[in-house]
Amino acid sequence: MEKLIRDNIKGTEDIRYQVTEDEGYELLKAKLLEEVQELLETDCTDEEEYADVFEVLYELMERNCIEKVEIEKELVWKREEKGGFKENYAIKIKG
Repeated sequence: MEKLIRDNIKGTEDIRYQVTEDEGYELLKAKLLEEVQELLETDCTDEEEYADVFEVLYELMERNCIEKVEIEKELVWKREEKGGFKENYAIKIKG
């Protein structure tokens, strides 16, 4: 099993290795799931875990040539058109 690690983790020099761009991309997507799970395990209260999630998201955005400003525009548009999640509305889903 492989796991993507940050570039400057001390003590990993003897065990780390570089993977291809394609492998790195797949590992980065897996890293996003890992970091979101860690955030959820803190009951979404740990700022460090939020930072980890954002770090992975920003790297995915960069690799896909998506600029932060474009995401922010999309956030504003969706909030204006569809609202946010402040009112706690839910629906039943079959299955």
